[in-house]
Amino acid sequence: MDPEMITDFYITGIGASAGGLEALEQFFSNMPSVDNLTFVVIQHLSPDYKSFMPELLGKHTKMKVHQIQDGMEIAPGCIYLNPPKYNVIISEDKFLLIDQHPVHRINLAIDTFFDSLATSIGEKSIGIILSGTGSDGTRGCRAIKEAGGIIMVQDETTAKFNGMPKSVISTNICDYILSPRYMPGELLKYTGQPSLTTLKLTEKPKEDESTETLKIIFSIIKKRFSIDFNQYKPSTVLRCIDRRMRINQIQDPDLYLQYIKENAEEEELLYNSLLIGVTRFFRDEEAFNVIKNKVIPEIICNKPDNSTIRVWVAGCSTGEEPYSLAILFKEYMDAARKNISVKIFATDVDNKAIEYASNGVYSDSISHDVSLERLNRYFIKNKDIYQITKAIREMVIFSFHNVISNPPFFKIDLLSCRNLLIYFQPKLQTRILSTFQFALDANGYMFLGTSETTGELGTYFSTVDAKWKIFKRRDTQKRLLIDDVSDISTGMKVITPKVGDNFTRRVRNNWEMDDIYSKLIEECLPPSVVVDENGELVQVCGDADKFLKVPRGRAHYDIQKMVPKELSTALGTAINKVKNEKAAVTYTNIKVKIGEENININLIVKPLFTRKNGTLILVAFEEIITSVPAGEYVENYDTVSKLHERIADLEQELQFTKENLQTSIEEIETSSEEIQSTNEELLVSNEELHSTNEELQSVNEELIVVNTQYQYRIQELADLNNDMTNFLNSTTKGTIFLDSNMCVRKFTPAISKEVNLIESDIGRPVSHISHNLKKVDLMKETMEVSNSHVPNEKEIQSTNGRWYLLKIAPYRASENIIRGVVISLVDITARKEAEDNLRMSKEHYKKLVDLSPFAILILKDNIIQFSNNEGLKLLQVKSLDQLMGKPIKRYLDIDEKQLVIKQKEYLQDPENSRMPMEDRIIRADGTVIYVEITAIPVQLQEGSEQLIVLRDITFRKLSEKLLEDNSVARRLLEEAKIFDGLKNDFFSNLSHELRTPLNVIMSTLQLLESIMKNSDKNETGNNMKKYMGIMKQNCFRQLRLINNLIDITKIDSGFFEVKMQNYDIINIVENITLSVSEYIKAKSIELIFDTEAEEKIIACNPDIIERIMLNLLSNAVKFTNKGGSIFVNICDHVDTILISVKDSGIGIPKEKLDIIFERFRQVDKSLTRGQEGSGIGLSLVKSLVEIHRGSISVQSDEGKGSEFVIHLPVTTLSEDKNVVKEEVKQQNNVEKIHLEFSDIYNLN
Repeated sequence: MDPEMITDFYITGIGASAGGLEALEQFFSNMPSVDNLTFVVIQHLSPDYKSFMPELLGKHTKMKVHQIQDGMEIAPGCIYLNPPKYNVIISEDKFLLIDQHPVHRINLAIDTFFDSLATSIGEKSIGIILSGTGSDGTRGCRAIKEAGGIIMVQDETTAKFNGMPKSVISTNICDYILSPRYMPGELLKYTGQPSLTTLKLTEKPKEDESTETLKIIFSIIKKRFSIDFNQYKPSTVLRCIDRRMRINQIQDPDLYLQYIKENAEEEELLYNSLLIGVTRFFRDEEAFNVIKNKVIPEIICNKPDNSTIRVWVAGCSTGEEPYSLAILFKEYMDAARKNISVKIFATDVDNKAIEYASNGVYSDSISHDVSLERLNRYFIKNKDIYQITKAIREMVIFSFHNVISNPPFFKIDLLSCRNLLIYFQPKLQTRILSTFQFALDANGYMFLGTSETTGELGTYFSTVDAKWKIFKRRDTQKRLLIDDVSDISTGMKVITPKVGDNFTRRVRNNWEMDDIYSKLIEECLPPSVVVDENGELVQVCGDADKFLKVPRGRAHYDIQKMVPKELSTALGTAINKVKNEKAAVTYTNIKVKIGEENININLIVKPLFTRKNGTLILVAFEEIITSVPAGEYVENYDTVSKLHERIADLEQELQFTKENLQTSIEEIETSSEEIQSTNEELLVSNEELHSTNEELQSVNEELIVVNTQYQYRIQELADLNNDMTNFLNSTTKGTIFLDSNMCVRKFTPAISKEVNLIESDIGRPVSHISHNLKKVDLMKETMEVSNSHVPNEKEIQSTNGRWYLLKIAPYRASENIIRGVVISLVDITARKEAEDNLRMSKEHYKKLVDLSPFAILILKDNIIQFSNNEGLKLLQVKSLDQLMGKPIKRYLDIDEKQLVIKQKEYLQDPENSRMPMEDRIIRADGTVIYVEITAIPVQLQEGSEQLIVLRDITFRKLSEKLLEDNSVARRLLEEAKIFDGLKNDFFSNLSHELRTPLNVIMSTLQLLESIMKNSDKNETGNNMKKYMGIMKQNCFRQLRLINNLIDITKIDSGFFEVKMQNYDIINIVENITLSVSEYIKAKSIELIFDTEAEEKIIACNPDIIERIMLNLLSNAVKFTNKGGSIFVNICDHVDTILISVKDSGIGIPKEKLDIIFERFRQVDKSLTRGQEGSGIGLSLVKSLVEIHRGSISVQSDEGKGSEFVIHLPVTTLSEDKNVVKEEVKQQNNVEKIHLEFSDIYNLN
C-alpha cells in the first residue's frame, strides 16, 4: 500500500506472547479512545483452541474490539486482534490473512505483521513489544525503525517473560522503555505533536536560522563522536531530529538545540537515531543467489591455491551481511575443495554495532532468514540464541572505519555497501564511489543496494546484474580519490603554532599565498571562466582569450554572447542542466572555428558551492590535442540535436508559463464574480434576517405565556412517565406497545431478549424490526388483531430454543377507542420442558418395555393388566386384548402364596430383589414351557401392582432332562472331567508352588525397599538396590509366565470365566495406551494414539482387553529400536471395531507369519536371541480375542515393522443399559505394566 493512502492516523502494532494478557490489560486500561490511532494486537495463538481475547480485552477499553477477518478495512479508534491459524499483513489499507505454515520452524507472526506495517505506512507505523518468550518482533522492529517509525518496549523488570523485550532492547533501536501502564501517555504525546514536515506545509520556514541550528547540532555530534553529518541528505537528518523532538515533546528546533547542549544522553540517542543500522541475514535472497552463483565462483576460479580473497563490507551494522558472505564463500570452497584464505573486512562507524557483531550472537528470529541446513551447520543453538561457529567468525574482521574520511582498504575482490549511499548527498556519493573504485582490485566486484547506482562513475564499472545493483570494475586507470580537496576531512591534527611563528605565518599568508594560487590556476587549469546562475561572467581563469569575445554595443557579461556561436547553444544547454540537476556536465568533441583554425574541444561545466555567493558555475574549455585512446567510449557533441533540444526546452517552458498565466487570469476573474455574487446574497440575507428577527420577538412573547401553562402539565406527565418507566423496567414480561400505524411507541426491556429493539427504534414500523421467533409474522398478526379487535394467543418458539406464550390484544384508550395493539411474550420454557420430559419419559419407558428380550406382565389382584410383545409371544396370544383381564392362574401354574412370600422377602431385603422362581406355563396353544419368574411390587396408579418378568428356560430344562436320560454318557464325561481335573490340579499345584516363594521374595523385596528409602545412600545401598531390581524383574518375569500358563490351562479346560459388561472400548484402549507412554518414551520411542470415534460401547471385559493391549505394546517396544515409532489406531466400522498396533521395528519374516500365533512358537529360537520370551504370549492374545468373538491378524515387512490388527464385534448386553466408565487404577496398572514389560525394563 502506498504510504499516502493512510495519512490521517497512526497504526500501532502490539506484539505480545506469554504473560502478555496482563500487560495488554494495563496498557488499554490507561489508553483513552482516540481518533488518530489504530491498534493491532498480534499474539501467539494456538491453532487448536478458540481465542477469548476479544471478550477479555473488551472489559478494559471503550474502543471497539474486532477480530481480524480477511479483507477487513482499517478504521481509526479501534482495536484489532489476530485470529488463530493465520498471519496478518496490511495491503491497500486492508487486512489480509495468510495461512501459517506447518510447525517445523518458528512462526514469527509479529515480525510478519511489523514488516508489512513498515512497508505500508512508513513513518506512521508504531511498534510496541510486550511480555513474551523468544525473539519474535525483533526483525519487525528493525523494519519499522528503518521506515521512520518509533519503537516502544516493555521494561524487563515489569514483564513476566522478558525474552521478547530483552531481544529488542539489545538491538539499541528502542525509543521508549516503559511499563505498559505508562506507554499510553507517551504515545499520546508523540502522536499529538505535529511533525516538522507537517509544519513546513503551513509555515514558511526560516531557512537561514534552521540551517544554522542544524550546523550547530552537527558540530556538537561531530565533536563528541567524530562523525560529520553535514553531507547527509537533509530529509533523512530532519526526519530523525523530528522524531527525537516529538519524543521529548519539543516543538522549536532552537529549544531542542538547547536541550542537547544540556543533556549528554540525548546527544547519544540522536546519534544512534541518525545511524540507521538495519540489516539481516541474506537480505534480498535473490541478490545473494546472484553473488553465490555468479560472483563468488568467478572470484575463486581466478585465484590460485594458498592465495587470499579480500572482501570489504562497508556499513556492516550488526554483522549479518558479512557473516552471510562468509557462509557463501565457505559453502563454495568446501564444494570446490579450494585451499584459499578469505578475509572479510567489516567496518562501521557505530562502535556498539561492531561490538554486537563481534560477539556473533543472534536471537532465534534469524531462523526466518537462514535455512535450517545453514542454522545446523554454521550456528550453535543455545536456548533462545544462535552463536556463529568459530570457522565463520575467524573469516571476518570487524573494525571502526569512516568511509567519508578514512583511507580505504586496497586490492578488494568484492566490496559490499548496501543501503548506505542513499542517505548521502549526490556529491558525497560520487566521492565515496571514487573511493570504492580505487579500493577494488582489477575486475573486482561491487555490491550496492537496490536504490543505489554508480552515477557519474558509470564508465568505470560494467553491470553484472542491473536489478540487484552488482557491478564489476573495468580494467582501466584508477580514478583520483577526491574531486574537491576542501571538503575532505583528512583526520590530521591541527598543531597550535608557537608565539614566535605568528609573524612569519602572517607574512606568508599576506604576501605569498595570492601569488601561489594565481600561478597554480594559470599553470594547472585549462582555460576556464566562472559565471553565476544567470550566466553572467564573474571571473576568468587561465588563457581564455581565444574562446571569449567582448560583444559590440552596450557592455554586458552574458557568457553565451561572448563565446563562439558554435559553443553558444551547447554552453546554454549545459548551464541550464547544471542549474537544475546540481551535477557536472561534460560535452566532448565539439568543433569550434577560432579565426581560420578549426579545433575540437571538450566543454566541462561544473557547479561550485560557496557560502557567501551561493552556487556559481565553472566553465572549462579543454582543447583536444591527442586522439582518444583505443577502446575508450566517447560521445561526440551533436550541435544540431542539442540546438533542437534547447529550443524544445525553451518552447516547453514558454508554453507552460502561458498556460499558468491564462489559468491564473481565469481564476482571478471567476473569484471576482463569485465574490460579487456572494456580496449581493449577503445583503439580501441581512434584510431578511432583520424582518425575521422582529417576527421571532413577537412569537416569543406568545410562547412564554403558553409555556407557563404547560409547565404544570409537563411535571404531572413527568411523574406519570417515571412511574410507568419504573414499572416497565422492573417487569419480567416482554411487552411492545404499537400505535394505530403499527409503529413502536414503547417497550419493556424484557422483550429485547427475542425482539431486536433499541431506544432509537421507537417510532419505527414493527415490520422493520427483526426478531428471533420462529414462524411468526408480527406485522400480519398484529394487523389481524387491529382489524378484528379480537385478541390472539398461541405458543411459539424462538431460535435459541425457548418457548413463549404470544399474546396480541387491541390497545384500548380511556374512551374505549382502539389506538393500537399490545404484544406480550410470557416465557413458558420451564413448563414446555416439563411436558417434554414427561412425554419423553413415557416414550422411553414404552420403548424399554417393548424392546426388552423378556416377557413383562403387570398384575393387579392377580389379573393381567398389561403385557409387552415378548409376553404375547411367550404365551402365544395374538393380541393384548385377548390377554388383558384374564387371571394369571390361567397360564401360570404358580401358588399365589409363593408370590406373596417372594414379595415380602424383597421388601425386607432390597438386595434380594431378584430371587427367581422356576415354573411351567401352559400357553394358549396348549404347549408347555418352563420359565424363570421374577416378581417385583410396583405402584403405578392407586393401589399396588405386581411386575412379573418371565424368561424362557425350556431349553435349559430339556438339556438337564437329556443329561439325566443319558447316564452312561454322563458317567464317561465325568470320568474324562476327573482326569482333566487331575491334570489341571497338577498345573495348579505346580503354579501354586512356584508362586508361593515368588510372593515371599516379592514381600521381602518390598520390605528391603522400604528400609532403603529410610537409610542413607551409600555404595552398599546402591548395590543392594541394583540386585533387588534384578530380583524383582525376574520375579515379574516368572509371575508373568505362570499367569500365562494358568490362563492357557483354564482356557483349554473351559474353566476360564469371563464377565462381559458394556464399556466404552475407545476409553479403555486410550487409557491403557497413555498409561505406558512414559515407559515407551524412556526407550526413546515415539508413541502415537489416534481414533476415528470418540465413543463406542461394546460388551467386553476391560481386564482382558488390557492384557491384550499390554502384550502387543510390550512386543512392539521389544522389537523396535531407539528413534522408532509405535502407532495405536482405532477405526469404527459400525458393526466391528478395528484396533491396530503398528511399529517401525525389525519386522517378521514372511515364512514365520503363519506360525506366529501358535503356542510355544518363536520367530527366533536361538539361545543368542536379543529379546526374552516364552512363545505363549501371542497365542494367549489370540485366545483372549476369540473369547470376545473377535479375530486377530498380522501384517509385516521384514526390516520395516509389523502391524497387529484386532477385529471385535460391536455387541451390547441388553440387560445392562448403563455403560461402565472404566477408570484405570494407577497402582494396579503399574503392577500390570511391570508384569507385561518385565522382559524390557530394568526395575532398579
